[in-house]
This record gives sequence, C-alpha cells and structure tokens, in this order.
Amino acid sequence: MEKKRLRLLFMGTPEFAVESLLALSKSNHDIIRVISAPDKPRGRGQHLSPTPVKAEALRLGLPVLTPPDLKDPAFFDEISALKPDLCVIVAFRILPLSLVNLPRFGTINLHGSLLPAYRGAAPIQWAVACGEKETGVTVFFLNRVIDGGEIIRSDKIAIGQDETAGELYERLKILGASTLCAAVNDIASGQATPHHQDESRVSQAPKLKKEHGKIDLSRPAREVYNLIRGMTPIPGAWLRHDHRTIQVVRAVLLCETGKGEPGRVVKTGPEGLDIQTGCGILRLLSVKPESRGPMTAADFCNGFRIHENSRFN
Repeated sequence: MEKKRLRLLFMGTPEFAVESLLALSKSNHDIIRVISAPDKPRGRGQHLSPTPVKAEALRLGLPVLTPPDLKDPAFFDEISALKPDLCVIVAFRILPLSLVNLPRFGTINLHGSLLPAYRGAAPIQWAVACGEKETGVTVFFLNRVIDGGEIIRSDKIAIGQDETAGELYERLKILGASTLCAAVNDIASGQATPHHQDESRVSQAPKLKKEHGKIDLSRPAREVYNLIRGMTPIPGAWLRHDHRTIQVVRAVLLCETGKGEPGRVVKTGPEGLDIQTGCGILRLLSVKPESRGPMTAADFCNGFRIHENSRFN
C-alpha cells in the first residue's frame, strides 16, 4: 500500500526526545509544529533557557509552541486549525483527552521499556536496578490508561552486565528513534497492526526520588550493585558513614558469595574500598561525600580515616 505523507505534531521536552525529533525531521513526513515545555531559568545566572527539544527544533527551522497550559481552549483551537494527521510524543506531559483524539490517526508515544513492563516515569532506571538482562522501547497509541494503550511496535536490546542506566539511556534514545520512525511509517502505509497489552505482565516504574537510591547493605551484593547501576547518574545510590551521606559514583561486584556483617569494611587500598553485604562483597571505586566533589575511594579512605572494620549503614 502506498505510504501517505503525514502532517505530524511532535511533543517532547528532554534530551532523550531530541534523537527522535531529528530522525522524523529527515523522514518523508512533515512536522507542522513542535510542542515543548516553556523556557526555564537554568545555571548560576538563572537565565531563561529552552528545553533540549525546543533548541533542536529551532536549529532545524521548525515552528515551536511552548504552551504553559495544555488545557487552554485557545491552544486547542490553534492545534485543531493545523489539521494534524498524527501526534507523536516522546517524554512529554500528560495530554488532555481532547488533544489525544484530535489528530486523524490519533496520538502515539515512545516509551523506554518493553510494555507492559515498567510503566511509568523511570523505566530505564528501574529495569537496570531490578537486574533485567534485556529491555527495549515500545511505540503505542495513547488512551485513558497511562502507558497502557495498544502497542504498534517494540524492539529489544540487551542490558550490559555492568551497564548503568545513564549508558543504557544513550543507546535507547537511538533505538527509540528508529522504532518510532518505523511505527509512523506503518501508520502512514496502513500496515500498523496494534495489539492490546497483557495486563497480567504489568509492572511499574515510578518517578525516582532520592530515597530510592538508599543502599541496603543487608541485601546480596548483586542486588546492591544493580541498584547502584540503576540509580547512576541520577538520583544516585548512597549509603551513610558516621552520619554523613556518601554517594557511590562507581563500584564493581567483587564477590557474590560469603556472608559476614553487612556494612563492615573488609579491605581498603589503592584498588578501592571493599564492603561486606548480606551475601558477597562490593568494591567502591569512586564516591562523592556529602558537600564534597567526587573522589577515588582510596582518597576517601585516606581523607575520612576509613579503615578495615569501619562500618557503613
């Protein structure tokens, strides 16, 4: 079937969405508007700065809207007058149902997991923190259920054994752009075959808070290591020593066997700081003490007088 040239609305805000915007701008479809969040004060000078998506759209010469209120009737009328065929969303706000249903073919969203697994705001981080060996991206039609619409396309990717959420994020934004373009082409050619999600396989990926990064050293070393990977770079995994919060910047899984007192320092040296967990030993390579910059674990031990048999909690 002949592929139609679609009139697209693109909605997105963060850097994750930029790769998708760029890919669609090179497609045979027309991006008639890019919609992003309003400019915000950033940096030390608190100067107003555009979102990554708006900045890329302006670089590409695409028209941009930054409505403060998506429920504003004037905004709806402006979008309606454009007669869009399809709305494409990558990491944006929740839309009113009137906007979701406005385009001729509806609204689709790119999600950073293999739905229905890890519905929610932080699918990449939770997949890593939970020790998944693979994840992926999913493009689906929006409906009333958050991340619960019919799936158009999904693609898998393996998670590296030592890969952090930040590293996986970089790979998924590229995979996501490719999958999204393929889904748009499927819709344009009439070849899309959306299917319902299996509700029995739903899991959640809630928005991350600082407390999600708290390390429980009574857990096995593998679980602790996965948490550190999943919380890196943000919000960061952390533990406490002598009433001071210590963020773990880099660590390695040294040993998965052997029990002892959780939180006890087993060894210190130029290689790092070895800590006993509920089962196994974790080696810290670099840390960021509260109110200090990142430093090697060896420098941390020297500066804060950490020695064998010191305790973390």
